[in-house]
Amino acid sequence: MLCFALAPACATAVTQNYGLELRFQIPSSYVGEQIEFWIPIPPSTAYQKIPDARIQSELPFDVRSDSPYGNRFLHYASDFLDEDLALKINWQAQTSVRQNLPSEAPAPNQQDYLKSTRMQNMTPTIKTLAQKLCQGKPSSRAKAEALYAYVLEHISLDTTESVTVGQGNSEAAYKNTTGQPSDLTALFVALTRASGIPANFVSGLRLPTAHAAATANFHCWAEFYDSTEGWIPVDVAAAIQEKNVSANYFGHLDAARLELVKGRDLTLNPPQKDAPLNLMWLPYVEVNGKAVSDIIARWSYTVGP
Repeated sequence: MLCFALAPACATAVTQNYGLELRFQIPSSYVGEQIEFWIPIPPSTAYQKIPDARIQSELPFDVRSDSPYGNRFLHYASDFLDEDLALKINWQAQTSVRQNLPSEAPAPNQQDYLKSTRMQNMTPTIKTLAQKLCQGKPSSRAKAEALYAYVLEHISLDTTESVTVGQGNSEAAYKNTTGQPSDLTALFVALTRASGIPANFVSGLRLPTAHAAATANFHCWAEFYDSTEGWIPVDVAAAIQEKNVSANYFGHLDAARLELVKGRDLTLNPPQKDAPLNLMWLPYVEVNGKAVSDIIARWSYTVGP
């Protein structure tokens, strides 16, 4: 039996200060080619305060935002890359424990938060399962609790480097009963949307406070919308990893994380020429209108006072 009463505190402090750094380099093999890239900008929200970035580069960036999620990016395009490109961007961040904030949560556009994506797909199997799990549940929160309990009890966390997991694939997580954090989060979002509850996938960084300085790794979590309580955060992957404190990750997330981008199947601004982005947390680069993956990009952080 899982208890979903709001936990009094998570393992980290209520607020946490970090220094963030993104190092980004485009290989010299692309000199002479047409190039365009987008770099995610960490947003300032109720849960994280981000002053302006310090950019070590002379490139003429512009700042763009997308729709419907409001993600923001540094954007650059050139018809001819004339030399090696490397840059460093620094931010200071203060993060805080995440809880639902009804007064600050606008009602979502239902269509944007109830549809399938390529890998976060509401298949007939997912819809049937969601209907079964939510039967008789009186509220969006009660339904989401039932879906959360199902994922915790039936899906395991895959810690291998298999290429068949880690794509944010809801159907694969369900069929294989295992997956990496993105797969588990996608399954929860797909089940929630299939239940008629607006939900979203959040990509970001996990920033453990035990390290003075370290590489920041990808992490993700979900949000679902309740008309009374607003957007409620959920981290099924962390809950599976720490089942003894799983209640801490429903409606109440620790401060050791940073939000970067919301949504799946993203169309950037200006629109990229290649396919929609399955997920995003690193810079996205196109060379001659085609996505490339051999860029060098790394997030790192230091823990502040």
